Amino acid sequence: MNVVNNVNRLTHSVSEACRIIGVGRSSFYKAVKKGQITILKCGRRTLVPTGECEAFLSRLAEESGK
Repeated sequence: MNVVNNVNRLTHSVSEACRIIGVGRSSFYKAVKKGQITILKCGRRTLVPTGECEAFLSRLAEESGK
């Protein structure tokens, strides 16, 4: 049994975040450039805080009037 799978993750990789949000890498990085998604850098790794995925989708829903 892998202990890491039983712990709530604080960050996701870009690929994981794209899958969670439902967008491609290009759209993801456009949103980052616009300041719609906050990322963290750890060396060469780009990390996306878990809450950013939900916050981004919430802001999109608000902008579309839902």
